[in-house]
Amino acid sequence: MDIHMTTDPSSLPPRRTRVLVIGGGPGGSMAAILLAREGMEVTLLERDQFPRYHIGESLLTSAIPVLKFVGLYERMEAHGFVRKHGGYFTLKEGAPPGHIDFRKVSVHQHSYQVIRSEFDHLLLQYAAEMGAQVFERTAVTGVDFEGDRPVRARWQQQGGSSGELEFEYVIDASGLSGLLSTKVLHNRKFQPAFANVAVGSYWKGYDEYVAPDGTPQEGRFFMEALRDGSGWIWAIPLHDGTMSVGVVMHTDEFQRLRTALPTEGAEGGADVEAIYRHGIDKAPHLRNMLAKAEMTKPVQTWRDYSYIADTFSGPGYRLVGDAAAFIDPLFSTGVHLAFLGAVSAAASIAGRLRGELDEDAAIGFHDRCIRKAYVNFAIIVSGMYKQIRRQDEVVLYGIAQTDFRAAFDVILPLISGSADLEGDAVDPNTIDRAVSFAIEMVNERAQLGTENPAARLLVKKGSVHEDLTAEPDQAVGGWYIRMERGRLGLAQVVEQEKIDKEKQQLTNELLEVAQSS
Repeated sequence: MDIHMTTDPSSLPPRRTRVLVIGGGPGGSMAAILLAREGMEVTLLERDQFPRYHIGESLLTSAIPVLKFVGLYERMEAHGFVRKHGGYFTLKEGAPPGHIDFRKVSVHQHSYQVIRSEFDHLLLQYAAEMGAQVFERTAVTGVDFEGDRPVRARWQQQGGSSGELEFEYVIDASGLSGLLSTKVLHNRKFQPAFANVAVGSYWKGYDEYVAPDGTPQEGRFFMEALRDGSGWIWAIPLHDGTMSVGVVMHTDEFQRLRTALPTEGAEGGADVEAIYRHGIDKAPHLRNMLAKAEMTKPVQTWRDYSYIADTFSGPGYRLVGDAAAFIDPLFSTGVHLAFLGAVSAAASIAGRLRGELDEDAAIGFHDRCIRKAYVNFAIIVSGMYKQIRRQDEVVLYGIAQTDFRAAFDVILPLISGSADLEGDAVDPNTIDRAVSFAIEMVNERAQLGTENPAARLLVKKGSVHEDLTAEPDQAVGGWYIRMERGRLGLAQVVEQEKIDKEKQQLTNELLEVAQSS
């Protein structure tokens, strides 16, 4: 197979391609891999040269079936990334930690904790191996539309060359910058509840987290709420012997600390390292783990304002990963949403190009698929923040009743008192009930237990969907992703009545359990 991956300034992108992918992160690379394996002409333009640093090192188990489907699982195993068998969550000082053990609650027994520069580079190289034309150091500077459909991109290489590239479809995986959403569509909405700042670095010589029963938990993800409720901290062991440690707090708290902490002669307030160490000091478990450790890199800062676009797809385009939406990293959802977006974009485009469905159905599927996942995670993260901050109210924007229904159709009668929602927006009380129910499901999965038998039953039945390959019972708008090489696309549900009956049966069972308690 001819492999085309170059940073040579004399090598220029083609003048035309069938599918253009903007960005070579996990979402862009996976979309290119999937489409190239289907024999479609794909060109990927990446602004940077890989390997390049990126945060977001902890993966969910949903990555495993996708890596297996495209033939990358064995390569990931051989690379030596830390196997993640679960994680520990301490949401309140003095309370027992929650432990989510993938070997007990997931079909897939592990995920990974990765050095993203290496992980992302493996994906990008594999895209080229599968047949995608990959051009690094090549930034897309603009996209031209004809009517409501994008038709060409303008690019600029770091060596000085520039040009235009025509396409039939474009997948925007340009990350936080979100080329289409921020520069063309202007449809990005922010979530003020998650207006956070993260500061982090890497440590060596640390002690492993020790579970309450005294056993060391080698390689486990660890999260701890700051004891004053101002934020939380992550600890992610990596295969190079270091541990990624980050502190996340609301931007208002970050700015308050800039002026409140001692500056030791610094101008303009405390520096980020002082804020970072202040956060570590408020996490007693993590502080003990780092007692003999040495910080190996300067402290970095990331603004992780959560946001969501009004639409993720349209005629000739799909938004994927952080270009579409970003949710607070509390639940390690970055690569999950990137892979989900890649699979959905590739399947909806491949199905459309084969003539299996019309344009409106393909557009609608991708938009609803990503929005359903985003709403689901937004509610779960809100519940965890409600415990961390001891707050009584969670405010979420950009969640319409149709999106909410898609994410919570089974438990809707439990949390709304009715199977019907009125108007476009979701009632705040309904969202609050959903937040409470979501955190009860998380607590059940984390072996902390709750007084909610319905949440216990739902977790027992494995309702937390982790497999991006999808099945008919996870259909969106009557379609689901058909994960077959050579036939990647969207399949229409033919037994919708049976699926609806099974969902109604589960709903009735949940209601019966809840009412009898």
